[in-house]
Amino acid sequence: MPGLGQLYNRDDAKAAAILCSTFGIWAALAWTTVGPDASRSWLSAVALLMVYPFLLLPAVLDAHRRASGIPEVSSTGARRWHVVIMLLVIGPLAIPQLWQSQGFSRSAKTLWTFSVGLVSLIVILVMVAVGPGLEHWIEKSSATVLFR
Repeated sequence: MPGLGQLYNRDDAKAAAILCSTFGIWAALAWTTVGPDASRSWLSAVALLMVYPFLLLPAVLDAHRRASGIPEVSSTGARRWHVVIMLLVIGPLAIPQLWQSQGFSRSAKTLWTFSVGLVSLIVILVMVAVGPGLEHWIEKSSATVLFR
């Protein structure tokens, strides 16, 4: 499970970010596959499953690298623009890098952490909410095309 390796290596900030992301994806998968009938959507489930390897593989490689003693590239001197790009591209997985960076004040780090977490939660909820409607629309459109 992504995040347990970081927990084992005592990388608490990374573990928290990765475990929260993992549980968010799992909860959304459960909701879209076995939740209420109105929220079930295989389209949403497939989209979430496509995201999962991008969480799993980097987490496994990071945990292995750290446990093997392979030196990690220090991110404490990372430029602010680099950290911001990482937050925008990989979201919550970049939060540990944000907190290690010396280029942000404590209040800026807190604001970025809250914002990225909120946006990630909204994206997952939108995927869960939009999936059933989109799936229904695709079925309806394909039925209309077939019976013309």
